[in-house]
Amino acid sequence: GSGIFVLTGLEAREEAGPAVVLSYVVSGTAALLSVFCYTEFAVEIPVAVELMKLR
Repeated sequence: GSGIFVLTGLEAREEAGPAVVLSYVVSGTAALLSVFCYTEFAVEIPVAVELMKLR
């Protein structure tokens, strides 16, 4: 769980340096684009309408 934050700090200090900030920005952007895709998929599923038709 929280080990990712500890290891990131150690690697930033020993290996990568300030480039870790850039990697966080790139991976955060990729995660945000994934969220947008999942949101679009979720909007297309008419779950509430199907439940109302059954009543």
